[in-house]
Amino acid sequence: MTLKTNEYFYHITAKTIKDQWLEADMPKVWNAACQSLSLAAHECEVLISQFVLMSNHYHLTLRTPKSNIDYFMFLYTDYFNFLLEKDSFNHKFHWSLIKNSKQFQQVFTYIYQNPVSAKIAFKSHDYLYSTYHYTYNHLKLPFPLCRLKHFENNLQESKYDLFLSQVDERIAIEHI
Repeated sequence: MTLKTNEYFYHITAKTIKDQWLEADMPKVWNAACQSLSLAAHECEVLISQFVLMSNHYHLTLRTPKSNIDYFMFLYTDYFNFLLEKDSFNHKFHWSLIKNSKQFQQVFTYIYQNPVSAKIAFKSHDYLYSTYHYTYNHLKLPFPLCRLKHFENNLQESKYDLFLSQVDERIAIEHI
């Protein structure tokens, strides 16, 4: 059972069915994921703050002002599978609540360093299938991304941009 809340962000992970690698080419899978996020987020009015798509799973942080996480995940998964014309994900997902800025900073770093840890990107911002690639390079995302005001409150505005630009350095320091 999922704890439904509108107070905190969720960190969500989901694996592909039987942990299979996504067989379609990644640009096609990324486009399907982004379209699905856009459609489900619009219908459920959720606030997405991060998304990283890997070959057999994804990471997502979001907030649900209407406490409708289960419905959002159901829609997102159905849209995604429909667009790929294949059942790649079932409706199972794992979640944890992010209750403070320290946790958010840890989750933020963990999610964006995933491609680096998997040795498929040298720097977090180089990985094409991540919202960080878009924000770091000032590219337009195909779905709205919310600003992290509760996270930013503990960082002065100028320091927030510096934090974003130093994610890779933070990852390197934390893994020494």
